[in-house]
Amino acid sequence: MRTVAYARFTENKKKLPSWDEKTDKDVAVYVDGLMDWMVGNVHWSYKSERYFGKSGPEVRETRVVKLLPKRKTVAAALASNMPAVPALTEAEMSPLSSAQIPVGFAQA
Repeated sequence: MRTVAYARFTENKKKLPSWDEKTDKDVAVYVDGLMDWMVGNVHWSYKSERYFGKSGPEVRETRVVKLLPKRKTVAAALASNMPAVPALTEAEMSPLSSAQIPVGFAQA
């Protein structure tokens, strides 16, 4: 997948038209920046814990993502009379007063 995307990018880079010398140089710098951005994003995705938690290096090596156990959805919890989320307080659930509703929005 990565090699296919890289090959497609480099092939398309070769197909860029030519303008004047300054514009060609500016476009080359911009396109190289795009490549750096894409490669950097891939590296960051594995090194940060955003997508794979602490398993990023393992996922990068094996290309296998271990999924979390299936969680009960709100609909399933309501059907079984079990709370899906901690109970909200009355203050958190109270409707907005007409003074709090932004202009242009209708009150439900």
